[in-house]
Amino acid sequence: MLFSFPSSLSRVPFIVSLTSLAFFSPAWRNTLILLTLSVLAYPYLPSPISTSSSPTLDPEKHTSNRTDPSTPYITRLIARAIPDASLWTERNDRHLALTKEAAESKLFIQDAERPKIRRLAIFR
Repeated sequence: MLFSFPSSLSRVPFIVSLTSLAFFSPAWRNTLILLTLSVLAYPYLPSPISTSSSPTLDPEKHTSNRTDPSTPYITRLIARAIPDASLWTERNDRHLALTKEAAESKLFIQDAERPKIRRLAIFR
């Protein structure tokens, strides 16, 4: 609905909102419904596991979390996607050996010198 105020504001049009600011508006109703559903669903949510499932802290627990139905679904998916700790140990050892080899070859090349050349001159 478009109307104008009398007096000096008569040239400025204003739009009147037809929404009510009561507690019975749809926004408050939806908030109350969401809050009620959250309170009712809270006891049925899965509880967090009591021990760590990190592959570095406890490798056996990590492998058992892949199939244990008492762990949350997301934890089982992550446990299936992450490789075992032994694989990471092998990769780290190989990386360390390759890094040592690269450092030794770099030092060998940096310490290289040109051979000394004796030039013979013919004096006349």
